[in-house]
Amino acid sequence: DVTGVPSGQAPGRVAAAPVAARPEVAPVAASPEVAPVAASPEVPAFPTATLPAVLWHADASTLVFKQVTGGSETLLGYPAAQWLESLDFFAKRIHLADREAVLSHYRTAIASAGEASAEFRTLSAAGETVWCRETVRLSEPGTLSGILTRIGLRKQLEDQRIAAERNSALHGLSARL
Repeated sequence: DVTGVPSGQAPGRVAAAPVAARPEVAPVAASPEVAPVAASPEVPAFPTATLPAVLWHADASTLVFKQVTGGSETLLGYPAAQWLESLDFFAKRIHLADREAVLSHYRTAIASAGEASAEFRTLSAAGETVWCRETVRLSEPGTLSGILTRIGLRKQLEDQRIAAERNSALHGLSARL
């Protein structure tokens, strides 16, 4: 099940999972259209290159990136040009172990014109495994838009919490023996 909620567990709760768990993917309700905000001459443009996120648009049928902005090089080490020039970069950036589940989840969201979020591992340009969260939606017919952020610290803290809970449970069991 790629809903992100294990069977028998209420939505909204964090599931205990091993470090090399399947990617967490969860559908998100479609959001109403928001009118774009006009740029004001008094307010300078926001420098998107400093964002701790990658904002992108891709062709919904081919999953080829059409536009990439934000911290693409800061987050994963790949310049925006590489995202745009490589026809298979959309899939290749997702860790092989997570790729099919994430892409299938995104295809389902595209087919239903919905929105989806997924947490998965990526490979940085330096070869490091990086945990990311990405939310995607059809922003207009034929265009998939998304935002990608790193969540490595959160995943590390979750793993530490799980290890501490297991350790506490083992101590509790050994105290009863």
